[in-house]
Amino acid sequence: MTSEVKLDHDIYFEPKSVRDIIVSYCGTRFHLHKYVLAKESGYFRSLLETEPTTEDVGIVIPPDALGRAISIEQLHILFQILYSKESSSFIPSPERVHDVKQQVVDVSWSALIHLARHFRVTVLEQDLKVKWSEFLRSNFTDGLLITFLNIHLQYEWDVKHLTTIIVDNWYRIKDHKNFSVAEWKSIPITVREEMLEKVISGSKPRPRHYLQPGVLQKIVCSCGFTSEHITDVTQHVKDLGEV
Repeated sequence: MTSEVKLDHDIYFEPKSVRDIIVSYCGTRFHLHKYVLAKESGYFRSLLETEPTTEDVGIVIPPDALGRAISIEQLHILFQILYSKESSSFIPSPERVHDVKQQVVDVSWSALIHLARHFRVTVLEQDLKVKWSEFLRSNFTDGLLITFLNIHLQYEWDVKHLTTIIVDNWYRIKDHKNFSVAEWKSIPITVREEMLEKVISGSKPRPRHYLQPGVLQKIVCSCGFTSEHITDVTQHVKDLGEV
């Protein structure tokens, strides 16, 4: 089944003659089929079991794990996947990822993972999870590792592999031009401290100024310098040139 996009913001999925539901999002109307939605999406299955006669439904989608709004184009891709049952045609695979800017990969994967979770498309989410894991094992940049960790935490995926990479590359990551203090602070403090403690334990011999666990779940410098923000303490140690 294919879809046809018209200039009046109506998107029709074939066959048009038997479409029986309109899903509206941000001013665009998707003309779809209840059977496909109910079969592939737990979200729509529950909706149609409750309101089987509904023919027009407006939906609201919360921002993805990165706080970015879901676009009409991204929702359109989700519906194409539901109709085709094939995600690889619409998302970068590990083999093709080098042809796409890393930021584009990050945004598109995060959005699709979010949509799969929101609309309870379990098979798609598992497929994306496998592809995402394959991607991370061979393609990552220091500037995006914190972003990737946030995505894993948001969706309660295993983070062991990612935290190991971050610990091993910590000093490069925190000095990277794309390092975001806000993103770093959005990671639960227990996870941050666990990683930094591993960074500390791997630094031998230790200089006079180095990071160490403090009280009340804080990281401090061995000289006593402390701050509400872990990055302030790491900057303090770095400024002294002893890391």
